[in-house]
Amino acid sequence: MHAEKGGRKKDLQQAYRGIAQFFSSVPGFACEVGLMAWKHRNKSPLIHAWTYESDVDGSGIQVEMIPRTAWDKEPRLQDINYSWISGDHRETLRHAFDATTSFRPDEHFMIALKIIGKDNVHRASVGMDSFAVKHARGVEIVDALTAATRPKDLADAFAWFESVFPAHDAQEQLKCIRSRSERLYGGGFTPPGSVPVPTRELNNEVAYMMTDSLLIAFNVQLLGLKGAAHLNGKEGVICGPDPANPARWTTRLDDGKLVNVKATNFVHVRRGEYTRKSP
Repeated sequence: MHAEKGGRKKDLQQAYRGIAQFFSSVPGFACEVGLMAWKHRNKSPLIHAWTYESDVDGSGIQVEMIPRTAWDKEPRLQDINYSWISGDHRETLRHAFDATTSFRPDEHFMIALKIIGKDNVHRASVGMDSFAVKHARGVEIVDALTAATRPKDLADAFAWFESVFPAHDAQEQLKCIRSRSERLYGGGFTPPGSVPVPTRELNNEVAYMMTDSLLIAFNVQLLGLKGAAHLNGKEGVICGPDPANPARWTTRLDDGKLVNVKATNFVHVRRGEYTRKSP
């Protein structure tokens, strides 16, 4: 009997590892959940990510933040949407937030990963993960870059590239930024080791480069278009530079339409949480 129980426990552990491996293999997922947890860390949150067994590439993964005021309720008071949170799950969470010395709210967060099978059986694992400081710092700089044109914010972005990328890759990125400032935005020659004069257009591009490296979506709203004024106010996501015109950026609007616009014709917009890029 003991061996049988041990075998079942081992099978469960393997199943939970498989769940974690699946979610962690999805590009941008780790950054998405880490940023959500960081933003709400004062609420002792449980980050809940789930999808269906048929979702082979992870494109259907949904993510939500469940504050302690919701996950720490007794079953009879529990919201029906959180009925999957078992007593064992609650005890694990309480122990992490209240009892363990290894959990630090400014370094760690709790996450539940769930796969819903064809038989509607929920397989969920709850565990601890760590914040990536570079992710949180990166989006802080992105928000600052797209809100103003202060020299400090562009200098912070340069320092971020140098701290996150290998030295050669970082210098290639910065060389590209200096070149675009000179060729497209009248910034004049910027010597190696220097930071260009910030402009709204250049800041937009640098902010996109940062979110792209984090594999999270860069949501925008179009404005100032003259030849296609009917698109002003439309929202979408930047897909990348237009291969045919280096001064333009391919944008997928919310209705699925693709347009190529200059960096002067979009502004970054936050639509709730930062989310991973679509496949």
